[in-house]
Amino acid sequence: MDHSRQEIIQRLINLMMEASDSGADLVVYPELALTTFFPRWFIEEEDSLNLDDFYETEMPNSSTQILFETAKKLKIGFSLGYAELTKDGHRYNTQVLVGKKMATSSGSIGKCIYQVMKNMNLGENSST
Repeated sequence: MDHSRQEIIQRLINLMMEASDSGADLVVYPELALTTFFPRWFIEEEDSLNLDDFYETEMPNSSTQILFETAKKLKIGFSLGYAELTKDGHRYNTQVLVGKKMATSSGSIGKCIYQVMKNMNLGENSST
């Protein structure tokens, strides 16, 4: 998973650089941009996988820090969708917005200026 995570981050950076070269001020990545689609109900041997590895527990983190640093260097904002696991065990489909000014402010790697967290059930019984 680490190798594919690095490839995903590098692809996001490449897209950000391409957008910056084209004069964009903001890059909008899709929901779950850091992860492959993983429908829990479709995985036969769920116990053999640690699905929580697909969730981010902080943002930015060691693997996404470079995305924030690249945005700061390019003076570009971005919106990023990812799967989030909170400290209290809730899972969310989260989208954050890192503003252009926030990504370039002095002493800041980039700050989230807006965050939306949508419940993520992934095949769990949603009627309860």
